[in-house]
Amino acid sequence: CGVNCSTSEECGLNLLGCSGECIEGSCLYPPLAGACPECNSQQDCDDNNPCTLETCDGGDCVFTPVVDACDDGNACTVQDVCNGGNCGGAEMLACDDGNPCTIDSCDIQAGCIAAPIDGACDDGDVCTSNDYCLDGGCASGLPINCADDNPCTDDSCDSEIGCVSANNQALCDDGNTCTEGDVCVDGACSPGNAVECSDGDFCNGEEICDPMTGCNPGEPPSTDDGIACTVDYCDSDTQEVVHTPNDGECGGAGLCETAVCDAQVGCKVESVPNCCGNNIVEDGEECDDGNSDDNDGCQSNCTANMYVLSDYASINESPTVNLGSIPGKEGKKVHIVKLGMCGDSGSGSGPNQFRLEGAGLDITWEAGQSVYGSTHVLPPTPDKNSGNGFSYVDVNHEAGVGAGLTFSWTYHYDWDGGNRCDDTDIEGNIYLDPEVAVRGWVLYTYK
Repeated sequence: CGVNCSTSEECGLNLLGCSGECIEGSCLYPPLAGACPECNSQQDCDDNNPCTLETCDGGDCVFTPVVDACDDGNACTVQDVCNGGNCGGAEMLACDDGNPCTIDSCDIQAGCIAAPIDGACDDGDVCTSNDYCLDGGCASGLPINCADDNPCTDDSCDSEIGCVSANNQALCDDGNTCTEGDVCVDGACSPGNAVECSDGDFCNGEEICDPMTGCNPGEPPSTDDGIACTVDYCDSDTQEVVHTPNDGECGGAGLCETAVCDAQVGCKVESVPNCCGNNIVEDGEECDDGNSDDNDGCQSNCTANMYVLSDYASINESPTVNLGSIPGKEGKKVHIVKLGMCGDSGSGSGPNQFRLEGAGLDITWEAGQSVYGSTHVLPPTPDKNSGNGFSYVDVNHEAGVGAGLTFSWTYHYDWDGGNRCDDTDIEGNIYLDPEVAVRGWVLYTYK
Protein backbone atom coordinates (compact mmCIF):
# COMPACT_ATOMS: atom_id res chain seq x y z
CA CYS A 1 0.00 0.00 0.00
CA GLY A 2 1.23 3.52 -0.76
CA VAL A 3 3.34 2.50 -3.78
CA ASN A 4 2.85 4.79 -6.77
CA CYS A 5 1.99 3.05 -10.01
CA SER A 6 0.58 3.54 -13.43
CA THR A 7 -0.34 -0.13 -14.12
CA SER A 8 -1.21 -3.06 -11.84
CA GLU A 9 1.80 -5.01 -13.09
CA GLU A 10 4.01 -2.48 -11.32
CA CYS A 11 2.49 -3.42 -7.95
CA GLY A 12 3.62 -7.08 -7.79
CA LEU A 13 3.08 -9.17 -4.63
CA ASN A 14 3.14 -7.99 -1.05
CA LEU A 15 4.82 -9.87 1.80
CA LEU A 16 1.79 -12.07 2.09
CA GLY A 17 2.04 -13.02 -1.56
CA CYS A 18 -1.08 -11.09 -2.45
CA SER A 19 -1.23 -9.33 -5.88
CA GLY A 20 -1.87 -5.57 -5.87
CA GLU A 21 -4.06 -3.48 -8.07
CA CYS A 22 -3.11 0.02 -9.37
CA ILE A 23 -6.01 2.27 -8.40
CA GLU A 24 -5.73 6.08 -8.94
CA GLY A 25 -1.94 5.88 -9.08
CA SER A 26 -1.50 3.72 -5.90
CA CYS A 27 -1.04 -0.04 -5.42
CA LEU A 28 -3.80 -1.55 -3.30
CA TYR A 29 -3.72 -5.09 -1.91
CA PRO A 30 -7.18 -6.28 -0.95
CA PRO A 31 -7.36 -8.45 2.18
CA LEU A 32 -9.01 -11.43 0.60
CA ALA A 33 -9.28 -14.35 2.99
CA GLY A 34 -7.64 -17.46 1.73
CA ALA A 35 -5.92 -15.61 -1.05
CA CYS A 36 -2.62 -15.41 0.82
CA PRO A 37 -0.31 -17.93 2.34
CA GLU A 38 -1.18 -19.46 5.66
CA CYS A 39 0.04 -17.75 8.80
CA ASN A 40 1.26 -18.70 12.22
CA SER A 41 1.38 -15.25 13.67
CA GLN A 42 0.28 -11.62 13.05
CA GLN A 43 3.71 -10.84 11.72
CA ASP A 44 3.21 -13.32 8.94
CA CYS A 45 0.21 -11.28 7.81
CA ASP A 46 1.89 -7.80 7.65
CA ASP A 47 0.90 -6.32 4.25
CA ASN A 48 2.64 -2.96 4.84
CA ASN A 49 -0.69 -1.25 4.36
CA PRO A 50 -1.23 1.41 6.99
CA CYS A 51 -4.91 1.27 6.22
CA THR A 52 -5.41 -2.32 7.46
CA LEU A 53 -5.03 -4.07 10.76
CA GLU A 54 -3.49 -7.50 10.17
CA THR A 55 -4.32 -10.54 12.35
CA CYS A 56 -3.72 -14.29 11.98
CA ASP A 57 -6.82 -16.31 12.68
CA GLY A 58 -6.57 -20.07 12.44
CA GLY A 59 -3.81 -19.90 9.89
CA ASP A 60 -5.56 -17.31 7.81
CA CYS A 61 -4.55 -13.68 7.61
CA VAL A 62 -7.36 -11.33 8.36
CA PHE A 63 -7.06 -7.69 7.16
CA THR A 64 -9.38 -5.26 8.90
CA PRO A 65 -9.67 -1.72 7.35
CA VAL A 66 -8.86 1.18 9.64
CA VAL A 67 -9.60 4.94 9.40
CA ASP A 68 -6.28 6.71 9.94
CA ALA A 69 -4.21 9.41 8.27
CA CYS A 70 -1.85 8.06 5.72
CA ASP A 71 0.37 8.98 2.80
CA ASP A 72 -0.69 7.82 -0.58
CA GLY A 73 2.76 8.72 -2.04
CA ASN A 74 1.26 11.29 -4.41
CA ALA A 75 2.67 14.80 -3.84
CA CYS A 76 -0.33 16.25 -5.65
CA THR A 77 -2.85 15.15 -2.95
CA VAL A 78 -3.38 16.53 0.55
CA GLN A 79 -5.12 15.27 3.71
CA ASP A 80 -4.57 11.61 2.74
CA VAL A 81 -6.81 9.26 4.79
CA CYS A 82 -7.57 5.54 4.87
CA ASN A 83 -10.87 4.52 3.41
CA GLY A 84 -11.91 0.92 2.97
CA GLY A 85 -8.35 -0.22 3.45
CA ASN A 86 -6.99 2.07 0.85
CA CYS A 87 -5.03 5.34 1.28
CA GLY A 88 -6.19 8.27 -0.79
CA GLY A 89 -6.05 12.05 -0.75
CA ALA A 90 -9.06 13.97 0.42
CA GLU A 91 -8.40 16.73 -2.21
CA MET A 92 -5.83 17.76 -4.82
CA LEU A 93 -2.98 20.09 -3.99
CA ALA A 94 -3.77 23.75 -5.02
CA CYS A 95 -0.85 24.82 -7.27
CA ASP A 96 -2.14 28.32 -8.31
CA ASP A 97 0.60 30.76 -7.22
CA GLY A 98 -1.43 33.84 -8.31
CA ASN A 99 1.34 34.83 -10.73
CA PRO A 100 0.03 35.66 -14.21
CA CYS A 101 3.54 35.20 -15.53
CA THR A 102 3.64 31.43 -14.75
CA ILE A 103 1.61 28.43 -15.81
CA ASP A 104 1.03 26.10 -12.80
CA SER A 105 1.01 22.27 -12.80
CA CYS A 106 1.62 19.40 -10.33
CA ASP A 107 4.04 16.49 -10.50
CA ILE A 108 3.19 13.44 -8.31
CA GLN A 109 6.81 13.29 -7.31
CA ALA A 110 7.80 16.99 -7.08
CA GLY A 111 4.49 18.59 -6.35
CA CYS A 112 3.59 22.05 -7.67
CA ILE A 113 5.62 23.37 -10.64
CA ALA A 114 5.44 27.03 -11.94
CA ALA A 115 6.76 27.51 -15.50
CA PRO A 116 7.45 31.12 -16.75
CA ILE A 117 5.35 32.36 -19.67
CA ASP A 118 5.21 35.50 -21.85
CA GLY A 119 2.25 37.89 -21.82
CA ALA A 120 0.72 41.01 -20.33
CA CYS A 121 0.53 41.53 -16.61
CA ASP A 122 0.07 44.23 -13.99
CA ASP A 123 3.03 45.23 -11.85
CA GLY A 124 0.74 46.93 -9.33
CA ASP A 125 2.03 50.43 -10.17
CA VAL A 126 -0.71 52.60 -11.77
CA CYS A 127 1.99 54.91 -13.14
CA THR A 128 3.10 52.31 -15.70
CA SER A 129 1.34 50.86 -18.70
CA ASN A 130 1.86 47.87 -20.97
CA ASP A 131 3.53 45.83 -18.19
CA TYR A 132 4.87 42.48 -19.43
CA CYS A 133 6.02 39.11 -18.13
CA LEU A 134 9.77 38.56 -17.91
CA ASP A 135 11.42 35.40 -16.44
CA GLY A 136 8.34 34.57 -14.41
CA GLY A 137 7.95 38.06 -12.97
CA CYS A 138 5.97 41.14 -14.04
CA ALA A 139 8.23 43.86 -15.50
CA SER A 140 7.12 47.51 -15.53
CA GLY A 141 6.12 48.99 -18.88
CA LEU A 142 6.22 52.62 -20.03
CA PRO A 143 5.38 55.51 -17.68
CA ILE A 144 1.90 56.88 -18.28
CA ASN A 145 1.54 60.47 -19.60
CA CYS A 146 0.10 62.68 -16.91
CA ALA A 147 0.48 65.96 -18.79
CA ASP A 148 -2.90 67.73 -18.86
CA ASP A 149 -1.65 70.51 -21.20
CA ASN A 150 -2.48 73.07 -18.54
CA PRO A 151 0.49 75.39 -17.92
CA CYS A 152 -1.06 76.31 -14.58
CA THR A 153 -0.61 72.82 -13.07
CA ASP A 154 2.47 70.76 -12.19
CA ASP A 155 1.70 67.18 -13.21
CA SER A 156 3.09 64.03 -11.55
CA CYS A 157 2.09 60.40 -10.89
CA ASP A 158 1.49 58.54 -7.61
CA SER A 159 2.06 54.77 -7.92
CA GLU A 160 -1.13 54.06 -5.97
CA ILE A 161 -3.62 56.72 -7.10
CA GLY A 162 -2.23 57.68 -10.53
CA CYS A 163 -1.88 61.14 -12.09
CA VAL A 164 -1.83 64.13 -9.76
CA SER A 165 -2.05 67.81 -10.80
CA ALA A 166 -0.98 70.57 -8.41
CA ASN A 167 -1.82 74.24 -9.10
CA ASN A 168 1.10 76.63 -9.67
CA GLN A 169 1.64 80.39 -10.04
CA ALA A 170 3.62 80.35 -13.28
CA LEU A 171 3.44 82.95 -16.05
CA CYS A 172 1.04 81.95 -18.79
CA ASP A 173 -0.78 83.17 -21.88
CA ASP A 174 -4.54 83.64 -21.69
CA GLY A 175 -4.81 83.69 -25.51
CA ASN A 176 -5.72 87.37 -25.59
CA THR A 177 -3.02 89.49 -27.30
CA CYS A 178 -4.47 92.57 -25.61
CA THR A 179 -3.19 91.51 -22.17
CA GLU A 180 0.34 91.05 -20.89
CA GLY A 181 1.89 89.62 -17.73
CA ASP A 182 -0.76 86.86 -17.46
CA VAL A 183 -0.30 84.58 -14.39
CA CYS A 184 -1.77 81.29 -13.16
CA VAL A 185 -4.40 81.50 -10.38
CA ASP A 186 -6.21 78.42 -8.98
CA GLY A 187 -5.17 76.27 -11.89
CA ALA A 188 -6.30 78.70 -14.62
CA CYS A 189 -4.57 81.48 -16.57
CA SER A 190 -5.68 84.85 -15.25
CA PRO A 191 -5.39 87.96 -17.54
CA GLY A 192 -2.66 90.45 -16.72
CA ASN A 193 -2.52 94.15 -17.54
CA ALA A 194 -4.09 95.62 -20.69
CA VAL A 195 -1.66 96.26 -23.56
CA GLU A 196 -1.21 99.96 -24.36
CA CYS A 197 -1.59 100.43 -28.13
CA SER A 198 -1.78 104.21 -28.40
CA ASP A 199 1.32 106.05 -29.66
CA GLY A 200 -0.08 109.35 -28.39
CA ASP A 201 -0.10 110.94 -31.86
CA PHE A 202 -3.46 112.39 -32.87
CA CYS A 203 -2.35 112.36 -36.51
CA ASN A 204 -2.11 108.57 -36.51
CA GLY A 205 -5.63 108.08 -35.28
CA GLU A 206 -6.75 106.02 -32.29
CA GLU A 207 -4.99 102.65 -32.26
CA ILE A 208 -7.12 99.74 -31.09
CA CYS A 209 -6.31 96.25 -29.83
CA ASP A 210 -7.86 93.12 -31.29
CA PRO A 211 -7.73 90.02 -29.04
CA MET A 212 -6.61 87.92 -31.99
CA THR A 213 -4.24 90.21 -33.92
CA GLY A 214 -3.08 92.65 -31.24
CA CYS A 215 -2.51 96.37 -31.76
CA ASN A 216 -3.83 97.74 -35.05
CA PRO A 217 -3.17 101.16 -36.61
CA GLY A 218 -5.78 103.80 -36.08
CA GLU A 219 -7.71 105.72 -38.74
CA PRO A 220 -5.91 109.04 -39.34
CA PRO A 221 -8.13 112.10 -39.13
CA SER A 222 -9.46 113.48 -42.40
CA THR A 223 -7.44 116.47 -43.60
CA ASP A 224 -9.37 117.40 -46.75
CA ASP A 225 -11.27 120.63 -46.18
CA GLY A 226 -12.71 120.65 -49.70
CA ILE A 227 -10.72 123.77 -50.61
CA ALA A 228 -8.50 122.96 -53.58
CA CYS A 229 -5.94 125.69 -52.99
CA THR A 230 -5.07 124.80 -49.39
CA VAL A 231 -2.28 122.46 -48.37
CA ASP A 232 -3.93 120.08 -45.91
CA TYR A 233 -1.98 118.00 -43.40
CA CYS A 234 -1.98 116.86 -39.82
CA ASP A 235 0.72 118.42 -37.65
CA SER A 236 2.09 115.92 -35.12
CA ASP A 237 3.78 118.73 -33.20
CA THR A 238 0.61 120.71 -32.58
CA GLN A 239 -1.66 117.64 -32.69
CA GLU A 240 -4.13 119.29 -35.06
CA VAL A 241 -5.21 119.35 -38.69
CA VAL A 242 -3.77 122.34 -40.56
CA HIS A 243 -5.08 123.98 -43.76
CA THR A 244 -2.45 126.34 -45.19
CA PRO A 245 -3.54 128.62 -48.08
CA ASN A 246 -1.33 128.34 -51.17
CA ASP A 247 -1.79 131.24 -53.60
CA GLY A 248 0.26 129.39 -56.19
CA GLU A 249 -2.60 126.92 -56.67
CA CYS A 250 -4.91 129.70 -57.85
CA GLY A 251 -3.32 130.31 -61.25
CA GLY A 252 -2.78 133.70 -62.85
CA ALA A 253 -4.87 136.82 -62.67
CA GLY A 254 -5.44 139.73 -65.00
CA LEU A 255 -3.58 142.98 -65.11
CA CYS A 256 -3.69 144.77 -61.78
CA GLU A 257 -5.28 141.71 -60.21
CA THR A 258 -3.88 139.12 -57.87
CA ALA A 259 -5.17 135.62 -57.28
CA VAL A 260 -5.16 134.56 -53.64
CA CYS A 261 -6.27 131.51 -51.71
CA ASP A 262 -8.83 132.06 -49.00
CA ALA A 263 -8.80 129.14 -46.55
CA GLN A 264 -12.59 129.43 -46.18
CA VAL A 265 -13.83 129.92 -49.75
CA GLY A 266 -10.89 128.93 -51.98
CA CYS A 267 -9.33 130.93 -54.80
CA LYS A 268 -10.47 134.49 -55.39
CA VAL A 269 -9.21 137.44 -57.43
CA GLU A 270 -8.44 140.73 -55.73
CA SER A 271 -7.85 144.03 -57.50
CA VAL A 272 -4.56 145.86 -57.06
CA PRO A 273 -5.30 149.60 -57.38
CA ASN A 274 -2.88 151.82 -59.29
CA CYS A 275 -0.62 148.87 -60.01
CA CYS A 276 0.76 149.47 -63.53
CA GLY A 277 3.33 152.24 -63.40
CA ASN A 278 4.10 151.98 -59.69
CA ASN A 279 7.48 150.35 -60.41
CA ILE A 280 6.31 147.10 -58.65
CA VAL A 281 5.72 143.92 -60.65
CA GLU A 282 2.45 142.46 -59.35
CA ASP A 283 0.48 139.39 -60.47
CA GLY A 284 -0.45 139.69 -64.14
CA GLU A 285 2.39 142.13 -64.95
CA GLU A 286 5.39 141.16 -67.04
CA CYS A 287 7.21 144.33 -66.06
CA ASP A 288 6.68 147.67 -64.39
CA ASP A 289 9.24 150.44 -65.00
CA GLY A 290 7.21 153.19 -63.35
CA ASN A 291 6.37 155.10 -66.57
CA SER A 292 4.04 154.92 -69.57
CA ASP A 293 6.67 154.90 -72.33
CA ASP A 294 5.98 152.08 -74.81
CA ASN A 295 9.43 152.11 -76.38
CA ASP A 296 11.69 151.52 -73.43
CA GLY A 297 11.31 147.76 -73.07
CA CYS A 298 8.26 147.89 -70.80
CA GLN A 299 5.02 149.15 -72.26
CA SER A 300 2.37 151.26 -70.59
CA ASN A 301 0.24 148.14 -70.02
CA CYS A 302 3.13 146.52 -68.10
CA THR A 303 3.91 143.94 -70.78
CA ALA A 304 7.58 143.48 -71.59
CA ASN A 305 9.35 143.94 -74.91
CA MET A 306 11.45 140.92 -75.84
CA TYR A 307 14.22 140.29 -78.32
CA VAL A 308 15.02 137.58 -80.80
CA LEU A 309 18.68 137.78 -81.87
CA SER A 310 20.28 136.02 -84.78
CA ASP A 311 23.74 134.51 -84.78
CA TYR A 312 26.55 136.51 -86.34
CA ALA A 313 26.83 136.08 -90.10
CA SER A 314 30.06 136.56 -91.98
CA ILE A 315 30.72 137.52 -95.59
CA ASN A 316 31.05 133.93 -96.70
CA GLU A 317 27.67 132.74 -95.46
CA SER A 318 24.48 132.17 -97.38
CA PRO A 319 22.49 135.29 -98.19
CA THR A 320 19.61 133.95 -96.03
CA VAL A 321 20.13 133.58 -92.30
CA ASN A 322 17.45 132.28 -89.90
CA LEU A 323 16.80 134.91 -87.31
CA GLY A 324 14.78 132.73 -84.91
CA SER A 325 11.19 132.18 -83.84
CA ILE A 326 8.68 133.80 -81.54
CA PRO A 327 6.33 131.39 -79.74
CA GLY A 328 2.62 132.01 -79.78
CA LYS A 329 0.78 132.73 -76.54
CA GLU A 330 -2.82 131.75 -75.94
CA GLY A 331 -5.14 134.75 -76.07
CA LYS A 332 -2.35 137.11 -77.21
CA LYS A 333 -1.02 138.52 -80.45
CA VAL A 334 2.66 138.73 -81.27
CA HIS A 335 3.40 142.42 -81.84
CA ILE A 336 6.61 143.31 -83.70
CA VAL A 337 7.94 146.64 -82.40
CA LYS A 338 11.34 147.04 -84.10
CA LEU A 339 13.48 145.35 -86.74
CA GLY A 340 17.16 146.11 -86.80
CA MET A 341 20.69 145.00 -87.47
CA CYS A 342 24.21 146.03 -86.80
CA GLY A 343 27.09 146.01 -89.20
CA ASP A 344 27.54 147.37 -92.72
CA SER A 345 23.91 148.02 -93.56
CA GLY A 346 22.26 150.33 -96.03
CA SER A 347 20.68 150.34 -99.46
CA GLY A 348 24.01 150.41 -101.25
CA SER A 349 25.87 147.71 -99.37
CA GLY A 350 25.23 145.12 -96.69
CA PRO A 351 22.07 143.20 -95.76
CA ASN A 352 18.94 145.18 -95.16
CA GLN A 353 16.03 142.86 -95.90
CA PHE A 354 13.84 140.91 -93.43
CA ARG A 355 11.43 138.07 -94.16
CA LEU A 356 8.46 137.56 -91.78
CA GLU A 357 6.56 134.29 -91.92
CA GLY A 358 3.77 132.99 -89.75
CA ALA A 359 0.08 132.16 -89.66
CA GLY A 360 -2.28 135.08 -89.37
CA LEU A 361 0.42 137.70 -89.89
CA ASP A 362 -1.20 141.10 -90.23
CA ILE A 363 1.32 143.53 -91.66
CA THR A 364 0.82 147.24 -91.55
CA TRP A 365 3.53 149.10 -93.46
CA GLU A 366 4.70 152.35 -92.14
CA ALA A 367 5.91 155.23 -94.25
CA GLY A 368 9.26 154.67 -95.94
CA GLN A 369 9.00 150.86 -95.86
CA SER A 370 8.44 148.63 -98.85
CA VAL A 371 8.06 144.96 -99.66
CA TYR A 372 9.33 142.77 -102.49
CA GLY A 373 7.19 139.63 -102.51
CA SER A 374 7.35 138.34 -98.94
CA THR A 375 10.52 140.23 -98.12
CA HIS A 376 10.34 143.31 -95.99
CA VAL A 377 13.16 145.69 -96.90
CA LEU A 378 14.56 148.21 -94.47
CA PRO A 379 14.98 151.60 -96.09
CA PRO A 380 18.35 153.32 -96.06
CA THR A 381 18.68 154.29 -92.44
CA PRO A 382 21.55 156.24 -91.01
CA ASP A 383 23.48 154.73 -88.17
CA LYS A 384 21.86 155.42 -84.84
CA ASN A 385 25.17 155.57 -83.11
CA SER A 386 27.92 157.02 -85.28
CA GLY A 387 30.39 154.52 -86.65
CA ASN A 388 29.02 151.31 -85.17
CA GLY A 389 26.76 150.33 -88.02
CA PHE A 390 23.47 150.00 -86.12
CA SER A 391 20.31 150.34 -88.18
CA TYR A 392 16.65 149.76 -87.22
CA VAL A 393 13.10 150.81 -87.99
CA ASP A 394 9.93 151.00 -85.98
CA VAL A 395 7.32 148.57 -87.33
CA ASN A 396 3.79 147.52 -86.45
CA HIS A 397 3.38 143.84 -87.34
CA GLU A 398 0.91 141.56 -85.54
CA ALA A 399 0.23 137.86 -85.88
CA GLY A 400 -3.11 136.24 -85.21
CA VAL A 401 -4.18 135.39 -81.65
CA GLY A 402 -2.14 132.46 -80.35
CA ALA A 403 0.03 132.22 -83.50
CA GLY A 404 3.80 132.26 -83.52
CA LEU A 405 6.15 133.79 -86.09
CA THR A 406 9.47 132.87 -87.66
CA PHE A 407 11.94 135.41 -89.09
CA SER A 408 14.82 135.29 -91.48
CA TRP A 409 16.79 138.04 -93.16
CA THR A 410 18.62 138.29 -96.40
CA TYR A 411 20.87 140.84 -98.01
CA HIS A 412 21.94 142.19 -101.37
CA TYR A 413 24.90 144.12 -102.59
CA ASP A 414 27.98 143.65 -100.49
CA TRP A 415 28.86 144.17 -96.85
CA ASP A 416 32.39 145.33 -97.06
CA GLY A 417 31.78 148.56 -95.23
CA GLY A 418 33.87 149.50 -92.28
CA ASN A 419 31.08 149.59 -89.73
CA ARG A 420 30.97 146.70 -87.29
CA CYS A 421 28.81 145.41 -84.44
CA ASP A 422 31.18 146.64 -81.76
CA ASP A 423 28.95 148.82 -79.62
CA THR A 424 25.52 148.86 -78.08
CA ASP A 425 22.28 149.84 -79.71
CA ILE A 426 19.89 152.31 -78.21
CA GLU A 427 18.19 149.47 -76.35
CA GLY A 428 21.42 148.68 -74.55
CA ASN A 429 22.07 145.35 -76.28
CA ILE A 430 25.74 144.64 -76.77
CA TYR A 431 26.90 143.22 -80.09
CA LEU A 432 30.59 142.42 -80.26
CA ASP A 433 31.93 141.80 -83.74
CA PRO A 434 35.60 140.80 -83.81
CA GLU A 435 35.43 140.48 -87.58
CA VAL A 436 33.40 142.06 -90.35
CA ALA A 437 29.93 140.62 -89.72
CA VAL A 438 26.30 141.49 -89.29
CA ARG A 439 23.62 140.47 -86.83
CA GLY A 440 19.85 140.94 -86.96
CA TRP A 441 17.42 141.44 -84.12
CA VAL A 442 13.68 141.75 -83.52
CA LEU A 443 12.00 143.55 -80.62
CA TYR A 444 8.51 142.21 -79.87
CA THR A 445 5.83 141.97 -77.21
CA TYR A 446 2.43 140.35 -76.71
CA LYS A 447 -0.83 142.23 -76.95
